[in-house]
Amino acid sequence: LLERVRAAGEDIDVLMITAHEDMVTAVSAMKAGAYDYLVKPLDLDQIDLLLERCLRERSLRRRVHHLTAEASEGHELDQLVGKDPAMIGIY
Repeated sequence: LLERVRAAGEDIDVLMITAHEDMVTAVSAMKAGAYDYLVKPLDLDQIDLLLERCLRERSLRRRVHHLTAEASEGHELDQLVGKDPAMIGIY
């Protein structure tokens, strides 16, 4: 399932939940792109913390993406200086 989500190019954070505490499975899930890996029985406090961290990191990734796109657009000098003839004359 995780590989199909990644192959589709979806920007989805996936939390893998399993009843088996198997290191090989955990490593495979993380290598496949899982955000994190939880073993049952689930601790609700742990889930809350994990979801808060996941959402915070997602928000930061979006902000970085937005700022990177904005910075790569470049800024024309006339946008920075304004339309005042005295300022245009200086630059």
